[in-house]
Amino acid sequence: MIRARHCSGTTIAPVWIIRSWLGDSRVSGLDIATQLGTAGLRAELTHARREDGTHYERALLGTDYAFANTLTLGGELYFNGAGSSDRSAYDFPSLFAGRIHSVARRYAGAYARYEVSPLVDWATYLVLNLDDRSSFFSPSLSYSLAPNVDLTIGAQWLQGGTGSEFAQLHDTYYAQFQWFF
Repeated sequence: MIRARHCSGTTIAPVWIIRSWLGDSRVSGLDIATQLGTAGLRAELTHARREDGTHYERALLGTDYAFANTLTLGGELYFNGAGSSDRSAYDFPSLFAGRIHSVARRYAGAYARYEVSPLVDWATYLVLNLDDRSSFFSPSLSYSLAPNVDLTIGAQWLQGGTGSEFAQLHDTYYAQFQWFF
């Protein structure tokens, strides 16, 4: 880890340098997270070189802010150099086999979380595929049944045109029981 410092000697932000293998790719990159006032800022940049010699970059820029009333808002922009801007070139077999996590090049995401009461928590997530205009929207509501037991109900709604990333999936409704020990 390298720490970036202001000329006064105070730490601005830690910068993490990463180097690893991920599947068939050698990955190098930088990760930085800091505060601007009371807002959190983060950025990641990676370069991956596959064993076959092909290479690609990925980048993420994000921010979040927590209000005094427990509302937290956040957003991210994500660039996937291994993806495609053309939906006809999406690699769905690799996505469904779990070898890759996304098929497009450009995404935007947002989330909101609010503590309705000490026992009830609401959260919602939105992911937009900026290349094909498909979207993923997931609201949820959690209730603390006991100090170490939570019950969450939620949905995952997907929308998009023919051949788009999120149109390939089905809407999902779920209930999740968590016991922490």
